[in-house]
Amino acid sequence: MNQKLLKAAVDFAHSIFQEIYNQSPHEIELRLREIFLFCEIAQDKISKKEIRQIYAHLIPTIIILQKYFHLNWKKAINFVSLFIDIAKKNEWMHLINKYVEFSNIIHRESTQKTCESINKRFNQYSSLERFNEILIEYYNPFVQEFNKKKQAQDGMIFTPAIITRFMINAVNNILIKDFHLSNGILDENYDFYDPAVGPLTFEIGLLAHYLEKYKNQTEEILPFPRKSPIFGNEINPSSFFIGLLLLKYCFPPVVAQKIESNLEVRFYTALDHENAQIFSQKSQRNSNGIPIVVIGNPPYSVSSINKNSWITKLMKRYAVPEPNITRLYDDYVKFFRYGEWLIKKRNGGILAFITNRKFLDGKIFYGFRQKLATFFDKIYIIDLFGDSRNPKQKSGKINLFKIQTGVCISICYKFQSKKEKKESTSYKEKQGIYYCPITGTEKEIKSILQDGFSNLSYNFVPLIPPQYLYIPISISERSKQIWQNYGLPLPTCFIKSSRALISSRDKFMIHINPEKLQDNINLLQARDFTTLRNNGRIRRNPDPLLENDSIVHSFDFDQMKKNISLINYRPFDIRNTIFYTINRRCGKSTMLDFINSPDILWLEKLKLIQNKILLARGTDKTPQLKTPTGKSSEYDGKIAFSFVQSVQKPPFRHFWVSTGLVDSGLFGYSTAKIAPWYLKSTLNFSDEFLHKWKQFFPNIPPITAFDFMYGLLMAPSYGEQFLPFLLHEYPRVVLRPHSEGAFLVKKIANFGKQLLNFHLGNLSKNDLTQIHQLATGLFGLELINRDLQSFHYSEEQNILDLHFSNEDHSTTNKICIPMKPDLWSFQIGSILVLKSWLKARLVTNMELSWNKSTYLEFTGIYYGINQTLLLLPALDGVVEKYLA
Repeated sequence: MNQKLLKAAVDFAHSIFQEIYNQSPHEIELRLREIFLFCEIAQDKISKKEIRQIYAHLIPTIIILQKYFHLNWKKAINFVSLFIDIAKKNEWMHLINKYVEFSNIIHRESTQKTCESINKRFNQYSSLERFNEILIEYYNPFVQEFNKKKQAQDGMIFTPAIITRFMINAVNNILIKDFHLSNGILDENYDFYDPAVGPLTFEIGLLAHYLEKYKNQTEEILPFPRKSPIFGNEINPSSFFIGLLLLKYCFPPVVAQKIESNLEVRFYTALDHENAQIFSQKSQRNSNGIPIVVIGNPPYSVSSINKNSWITKLMKRYAVPEPNITRLYDDYVKFFRYGEWLIKKRNGGILAFITNRKFLDGKIFYGFRQKLATFFDKIYIIDLFGDSRNPKQKSGKINLFKIQTGVCISICYKFQSKKEKKESTSYKEKQGIYYCPITGTEKEIKSILQDGFSNLSYNFVPLIPPQYLYIPISISERSKQIWQNYGLPLPTCFIKSSRALISSRDKFMIHINPEKLQDNINLLQARDFTTLRNNGRIRRNPDPLLENDSIVHSFDFDQMKKNISLINYRPFDIRNTIFYTINRRCGKSTMLDFINSPDILWLEKLKLIQNKILLARGTDKTPQLKTPTGKSSEYDGKIAFSFVQSVQKPPFRHFWVSTGLVDSGLFGYSTAKIAPWYLKSTLNFSDEFLHKWKQFFPNIPPITAFDFMYGLLMAPSYGEQFLPFLLHEYPRVVLRPHSEGAFLVKKIANFGKQLLNFHLGNLSKNDLTQIHQLATGLFGLELINRDLQSFHYSEEQNILDLHFSNEDHSTTNKICIPMKPDLWSFQIGSILVLKSWLKARLVTNMELSWNKSTYLEFTGIYYGINQTLLLLPALDGVVEKYLA
């Protein structure tokens, strides 16, 4: 973006902030004209999009100026409309009108009377909560409607007053008790810094605390002990201007002027080396060794605009060896890192933030949690929950911010010396994490926060590797010992594992019918995007890759057709994919290529697919393949286990087996990982796993471990016993000493082997016969071609209704299949297996009719799930005994 132009706009707004009471409305209007004229001159050199970004800053300011200083509204909006698309303007115009309507209610007369009415109104509420409601109801939706992307980048512009008050009081108590500053947050001997000022929320909170303390004194003799600057940064001048208005109109002038004169706010991102240097220069008291308080509500944005090399380098401290750590670079985490950096330079201080709560137990935040906990002497977490999209949260859906993202308050502090630690009243407690969950109705949550930081009940959370969770885990001590002492995380059990195939453009790249993929390739080669779009194969908006001629020109279309390969898209759901460069993203490409390379033997002899063909032909022969070692086996050498790093919600059934390509969305959420059984001719077990196996089970061949793993991790009792851990980290294979260890391991392996056969389609002659008989009973003697129009499962009658029509849609019929609830609700990950499979095979999605093979495939899945459910109770009994 044109930084000079943005700077001109910001400087203009800032000059208004500083001079607003020294200029007449006419003079201010002239200043507005100047900036608009400047933009008109510059518009040939910058894009309309960039001008829109500038007006995202200025429009709210214009609205407020118009209402407070009687600027000509029509003139102001006409200037704006020169640069804004009329269609877009119409979309947010109603929000402007709402804002103006609200303003008219409060401001009916002259500017002087307006000030008086605002003072009266806020005195009536005796708090700032009404202003928060105004921001929620009017300003924030306005900004979001004008520029959603910008609103997401800048974050929320307000913090509920009850939270501000709580955080200010918390910092005040800590400064008094642990840093021995007698006046607490009003003391002179520390630096106050808000890296994301917004509408002066915490600065006004500081003032409110001050007034509360001296509420019995008259305005004329109000002492204000803090004379030092109040430092801050803000990238959205309009929200800062709202804060100034509130400050001037809602507090005694002598106090407001004092706070305003102390403000040292820079309209520039805090997360920049230049800003850090300027802040250090402005605060010349570092040598005195005074602490710093870093407080605020930093923005939460994964699509961060703060990507400069300085903060990126600092963020390496939190980096972890995981394939996708995008969320670790959310803006609020960067603000944590910046706050830690500032406090380290001072050798002590307090960091108090209200942020996204994802870092408390998020799977890629363990490096962040560990480093934060080792740096700070004490961390208090007040968990406010409020994540309406998190299935792990059964309660705590109320959010004081009125947003979907869950939030928490973090109060972290580091002493400046060992002497301070010894003298501290709270340091005698254990060093670590202190966690307090707060749930209930909005009124109940506010009431608890009203009690204050020191009156809350905290749970001590010890730091336990490898996840270093900041929330307590409710689990028996016995189970905890088994998990930690005898459990091996799945990735450590194997020499190599990787992410599964991360597919993209699924409607173009993946289909049940390979002929449809051939058609897609032909249409792409012919650049027939209209037909592709009409067929639903590409999105309505232009595709930046498929419709980029220079990129498409480089495609080898013949190779694309040859590389149409089978893929385990969902459990029991085999489809076809174009295995080509644009659809081969993975964590370790060489590993994935080895497992999934389309030109090797498994593609020709894929057992699961062969069984489908055999079923369709009515034969009872079972193919025999060879492992890479050359020894006969019922398992294909290209088998791999699939799993996820953590579970979003119970039950735990997030372990699967497959042959060949695996889609990363196999489990419906999170990225599936794969671990092959073999690397060329060698078992893919790590030395650590083999050592443990031989230590505890020396007389059982290591190859049996595959069956044992599958049996152990598919058992419901395993998921129930270790669910608190499974919600946050990889499953662990428990290898432990036991009086009946070898006997129980063999029994678990035997059950696991049976489950593997059902899930891989490696079926016996008897199984195949039963499937044929079952298919005939369910669908009739003649498995004729029909289109599946719809389906419905009745929980009351335990019946699955399938509604078919013949191919020309002249006749319809309904097939009723008896089905127990546990069979219909059988799920792997978040995938309801039968429902997902049927939905993909509706005629509207499948675009072809059911044939004999389709009926047999459905019946095979029905049969496999049923057999699984019959095996699980017996398996569970053995696993419970093994884990006892």
